[in-house]
Amino acid sequence: GGIYLLDKDNDDLILIAHRGLPQGFLDAVKIIDKNSKLGVLSRNNRVLFLENEEVEPILTQLEVEDKLLSAAIIQVKHEGNLIGTFNVASRVYKEIPEYVRGILETIAPQIGNAIARVRAEEALKERESRLESIFRAAPIGIGIANNRILVNVNKCFCDMSGYSPDELIGQNARIIYPTDEDYEFVGKEKYRQIQEKGM
Repeated sequence: GGIYLLDKDNDDLILIAHRGLPQGFLDAVKIIDKNSKLGVLSRNNRVLFLENEEVEPILTQLEVEDKLLSAAIIQVKHEGNLIGTFNVASRVYKEIPEYVRGILETIAPQIGNAIARVRAEEALKERESRLESIFRAAPIGIGIANNRILVNVNKCFCDMSGYSPDELIGQNARIIYPTDEDYEFVGKEKYRQIQEKGM
């Protein structure tokens, strides 16, 4: 069987994980064209259980020389949107047994949630990486503080303050102010603005 993801650019189905597929079969099914019989069936049916006479024309169109007796195509969705399919086939059973059908239909939503979680984590990492690049390359000094303790500083901030990152990170922000009065004033004013404007 295998798990396919919908290509966002062209709606083809791309095989991302599989088990038990011989190389020749794999070469023929790694991309399922949206306009092929299998592509149309996959997108238009939430759940599809096929028996031998229904499987054979699909294999013929894909130019696959394999003897599958039955197949299951279950849509994988997240928040109601189709993101792929979960396909299973058998060379032994002429039809997918009823109890297996229930299991497959139970697994498909879990696959959808797992894929969505992985995509969200990847998107978060990408955003963090982009922000980190901006932080490092910014032509202005940027220091990040949590409860007035410096937790990160960029190179420009170090150049302006005359301290190294190791000398600044973990220190109270007081280290960068010329007087206690300036430190207190900025603290009061900053937290007043945060309370009033949320920034």
